[in-house]
Amino acid sequence: MEEAFELENFLPLSYKSKAEGDYIAFLWDAFRTNYEHGKFQFAFLAYHMLTMSCVYFNIWQIRRSLPEAFKNALIGFDLKTEKDLLDSKSPFMFWRVKESTVMRFLKLLGCDDDYVSRCTSLVSERNDSAHANGNIYFNDAKLIDKKISEVLGVIEDIEVHSKPLIERCYAEFLKNSQDPEERDYEDDPDQIREVLIFGNYFSQKDVDVCVRADIRGLAPEPGFANIHRLHRRLRNEFSELEAVFTVGRPGRKIKVPGRQWEKMIDVLTSNGWQPSIPVEFFFVHDTAVAQEDAATLGKAVQTVLEELQKTPTGANQTMRFDIDKFAEVGSMASEGIFSVWVAIKAPVGQIEGG
Repeated sequence: MEEAFELENFLPLSYKSKAEGDYIAFLWDAFRTNYEHGKFQFAFLAYHMLTMSCVYFNIWQIRRSLPEAFKNALIGFDLKTEKDLLDSKSPFMFWRVKESTVMRFLKLLGCDDDYVSRCTSLVSERNDSAHANGNIYFNDAKLIDKKISEVLGVIEDIEVHSKPLIERCYAEFLKNSQDPEERDYEDDPDQIREVLIFGNYFSQKDVDVCVRADIRGLAPEPGFANIHRLHRRLRNEFSELEAVFTVGRPGRKIKVPGRQWEKMIDVLTSNGWQPSIPVEFFFVHDTAVAQEDAATLGKAVQTVLEELQKTPTGANQTMRFDIDKFAEVGSMASEGIFSVWVAIKAPVGQIEGG
């Protein structure tokens, strides 16, 4: 049963109305209650409705990001249905389309006919179990657990196919949000939460796709430092994925946990270090640090260490990073130019999926 709740990671983190959130909560309660009482057939029906809701949210993202392609895909629908879908304010409007038909919108993600048929088969199985045909299709926990695994496999595949669409949407969000004075919310977390996540019905899986996105293509944008700051805030405040920084050069590389590297840079700038490039670039993957900035960083580290020696008690707790590694970074930087690389990883002890 626990595996079933993995579906939550594919459902939106927030909803545009209380009614939408209440509906999803109702379905989860129906699934849990029926499963716990051995009413597996009814548990499956609730789970199927959650699954279809998840599909609707994915199609809503297609409608939002690929409006022309979505409109063209409506050819063949009657005029009223076409108008309803184009004017809809909620993903749940897709219930008006037969479930087997709505799956064909997945072709806009690059899914082939065989894959769409696989998705459609889920609907057929639901129909069999929902009708009063005298059969109990799920009378054993093992049977429904197997079906849940199959359903999750389909949803995970849809997420994989959605990746380019999510990255495109994210890139547009970053470009449109680079100037705090010309966007909806000046505060970074508010802009991320309300415009990116809430506005696009993003799930945790969608957010994690954004966290892993390579945004170096946006480097020519005038506000790239602000863009990358938003990118970093998304990772730090809306995802459990973590950054590991590698700083150095061939022959000498130092790995530093993301939070520690950020604190190191923060301490240096707070103590007067002023690099020639925006500080945010020290958090950007594949940044080359020139001789001048490397030298001043090395000197700044030495200055901080000297100050710490005057009050060594509790220094580690005050700095909240590894002092020895901090000194090692300073020594490395004093030797000349170096680079910064960033890897995104799941927390220790957590197995990444997809």
